[in-house]
Amino acid sequence: MYRIAIDERRHRVEFTLSGVYSDDELNRFDRDMMTAARRARGSAGFFDIVADFTQSSVMPQKTAGDSERRAVWCREHGLRRSANITPSALMKMQIERVTRDPNMRCFATRAEALVWLDQPEPCTQAQAS
Repeated sequence: MYRIAIDERRHRVEFTLSGVYSDDELNRFDRDMMTAARRARGSAGFFDIVADFTQSSVMPQKTAGDSERRAVWCREHGLRRSANITPSALMKMQIERVTRDPNMRCFATRAEALVWLDQPEPCTQAQAS
């Protein structure tokens, strides 16, 4: 089961995955998540994600592959940061293996995730010029 919410003001998609999901449900999730990302991105050109996996089970291999494809899609369509919430060390390792991106981090609590997302991005050399 999943739930997706959009915070257009913060350009943020928040979703929760729980339990085990069927292929059909993952396909619906993909469509809904992509629609939400486009809406959250708006004219800003970026969006952030808060992904809550606290009630989710460890990903089967096929789901891990789908998650990797999903992470690539997000980066290609304006993802700035993804805060993934999981207290599970095994799930954290899976997420980190699938995402391989310093802007996609894992946190044990929602509060920690939100603090990180709400921090301003550091100014890069290109932005300073």
